[in-house]
Amino acid sequence: MGKIVFMFPGQGAQYVGMGKDFYDSFACSKEIFDKANEVLDIDVKKLCFEENEDINITEYTQAAMVTASVAILKKIEEMGLKPDLTAGLSLGEYCALVASDVMSFEDAVKVVRQRGILMQDTVPAGEGAMSAVLGMKKEAIEAVLPDVEGIVTIANYNCPGQIVISGESKAVAEAGEALKEAGAAMRYMSQKYAMSNPKVAGLLNDIATEELGHLEIVGTIVHQLTKDLPCNEVDTAGFEKYYVDHTLGVWPQAAGGIPFNACEFQSKGDPITDLFEDMAAEQKARTTYDNILTLVKDNEVADPIRFLRAREIVHFQRFGEALRMVLDDLNNKKNFYLYNPAGCK
Repeated sequence: MGKIVFMFPGQGAQYVGMGKDFYDSFACSKEIFDKANEVLDIDVKKLCFEENEDINITEYTQAAMVTASVAILKKIEEMGLKPDLTAGLSLGEYCALVASDVMSFEDAVKVVRQRGILMQDTVPAGEGAMSAVLGMKKEAIEAVLPDVEGIVTIANYNCPGQIVISGESKAVAEAGEALKEAGAAMRYMSQKYAMSNPKVAGLLNDIATEELGHLEIVGTIVHQLTKDLPCNEVDTAGFEKYYVDHTLGVWPQAAGGIPFNACEFQSKGDPITDLFEDMAAEQKARTTYDNILTLVKDNEVADPIRFLRAREIVHFQRFGEALRMVLDDLNNKKNFYLYNPAGCK
């Protein structure tokens, strides 16, 4: 027989109503919530069961999470189920200690209450942020973060494919944009090799080629706007950091200043996954052009941007047609939502 492992969640899994069904149904679970209210300076039951914003504030979240988790644990133990091993993700480690009889619930909930207060006080509300990066290797993330202005670093290596970054709110936001910016041409060229439908593979190749043309258009706009920039305007235009590294050369990067890198290719090798990703990428690009057009008043710049925006819409439509072709090919085969049609046979 295999071993039984109890694993406990970390901060971020909280929600209003957590543990209420156990509180209402089982005396041992109710006792845990009552005990939390006795030993803490907050109403944990109100925090967990009633609509409120405090449940997502660190100084309250941690005590609520530990209380709800241990309340559920006590009912499982009452049923006679005992773990061979316990583990927790971040905050969940305190629950694992309780489950292992290393720490009492009262001590654990008081410690995490104080821990939450100290963490909340370390960074004023709104100045710090965290973000989960999905589906990227740590090396790719580590290569991008040093180029972000401000403080941002990897906080948690949760598991392969899920890494958390944290730091100053603006820096985290800029890093997030850099990590998801699409290198559209390379993306589509890379994806075509997993397409069994030759028409779809050809479409990807065509759009990839056109995207390279788009890069030339954008590069030309940047060059024309900056080629005669006087030295005394480099600083006043906020161009000095770029100038130090690239003079007036054209260097592909996101609006936040993050350079293009290979982690932007987004080629999964599953035709359905890739085409949905492509449709989303085109809509994101269209939104970016919309945002540029709200800021740009010069028609000599705005006109080519409008053209590029129109092409993103066409690409979105073409990828939709490609997706229908792929689904039609698979329609008489296996359920394509349950397997990768491009995977090993």
